[in-house]
Amino acid sequence: MKKETARMIKTAAAGIVMLAAVICYNVEWKGSGDTAQFHLTALQEETAEEGTDALAPAGVENHSPEYAGNTGDSERDNGAGRIFVHVCGEVAAPGVYEMKEGSRIYQAVEMAGGLTENAAGDFLNMAGKLEDGMKVQIPDREEAVQWSREAAAYPGISAGADGGAVTSKINLNTAVKEQLMTLKGIGEARAEAIIAYRQEYGPFARIEDIMEVPGIKEAAFQKIKEDITV
Repeated sequence: MKKETARMIKTAAAGIVMLAAVICYNVEWKGSGDTAQFHLTALQEETAEEGTDALAPAGVENHSPEYAGNTGDSERDNGAGRIFVHVCGEVAAPGVYEMKEGSRIYQAVEMAGGLTENAAGDFLNMAGKLEDGMKVQIPDREEAVQWSREAAAYPGISAGADGGAVTSKINLNTAVKEQLMTLKGIGEARAEAIIAYRQEYGPFARIEDIMEVPGIKEAAFQKIKEDITV
């Protein structure tokens, strides 16, 4: 009887020891898990506060994308606010140049590399405003003298005291090529077409008749109607 009681006590004691061990193990495991969870949560919060750079490798910076486009480029794509002018004669680099609307003649000359040594730079009004399709021809000194004589011979053009811009109306029936080329949008080809037309069909009866010339339509006429006469 005593032996049986002692065996039961030992069994119960062993069970208590095992139960205590299991309880300690669970407490330790759960505690470790909570600690790991705590560290992970803290790391996430710290990362959120510092931004994505905290997760980037050392020495690597995180930049937002930058765009090269701007309003000027959009205007260039649309063609808005842009004009094309032909700069020729006594300039370093004759050619067709794209410029901002409202630009002046001197700016077109600068775009073309500036005046040559033979240029009569004071013949034109360098402060004159450019128009789309305009031809800017810089004469040399001999041409400037010749053009001034022609201006004096034909009442349709005035060189001005300072050798500047045209100030009076161009007579379509008497103007020479160089005089016609001073009109907005009238280049060498159109000037020659005007002369060829009047030689074939006779003098213009009214300024609107210039629209009968090949290559000159309503838009071109609107640009020059205030500067021409018959």
